[in-house]
Amino acid sequence: IGVAAAALVGKTLYSATDKAMNFEKGMAKVNGTLQLSPDKLKQVRNQLIQLGSNSSTKLNEIPDAFYKIASATGGDLPTSMKIMKSSLKGAEAGFADINQVADATVNIVNSVGKANTDANEVMDVLFATLNKGKTEFSDIANYLPKLIPISKNLGTSFKETAGAFAFLTANGLKAEASTTALQNVFKSFSNEKTRDNFKALGVTIFDANDKMRNITDISKELNLSLAGLTDKKRIEKLESLGLDQEAALGVSIMAANANELKTTIDY
Repeated sequence: IGVAAAALVGKTLYSATDKAMNFEKGMAKVNGTLQLSPDKLKQVRNQLIQLGSNSSTKLNEIPDAFYKIASATGGDLPTSMKIMKSSLKGAEAGFADINQVADATVNIVNSVGKANTDANEVMDVLFATLNKGKTEFSDIANYLPKLIPISKNLGTSFKETAGAFAFLTANGLKAEASTTALQNVFKSFSNEKTRDNFKALGVTIFDANDKMRNITDISKELNLSLAGLTDKKRIEKLESLGLDQEAALGVSIMAANANELKTTIDY
């Protein structure tokens, strides 16, 4: 029994030492981005350990997640620490693990452009999308960054894109189908012939500054233009304007529930 107990203690100490070494390696990587003085690095290290001790996240996972966040904020330490706290709270609530939250934030900040937003705001939008949508955080982290570049090119904000994505998932489309629908909508709206077809129907897609109008206003106008048609006829009409089947379905759902769409995007 004594030998077995000693072996268990040895294994436990080895495991603890190994995790501690991984943590310190991770902190060295973090400082490659932050370039802190030894005293300041020690302060950050202790702060992260304190945050980790109050969460269920494994302590040796925290430096890697913090590294991703610090990189996304361009080494902005106060903002990075705020996001880290939010990420740990999100992971604690069971939404996702710390690395999923960090990855999602990094991907979206990079998609939007660091100069155009801050990562703390991205974090708020991610959890608002989770709150209003009907999907998992891992899907949001995976699919939302795929939508942002194309919508950004049309002048649509990442918040509006996230709201539309959340709305479609809450109205019967899976995350992948919602992504495909919105991708195809944005691609179609970038086509001048499709925009002209919508305009002939009484729906203006772009404003005078050649920027896409907000999705809610487009959806409201479209709903009026399609009034009286069955769901099947609405989709057929939208396809005749230049949308493919997936895009037509997404637009039809948004147009039929434009007020609900606005509420989600506003949130």
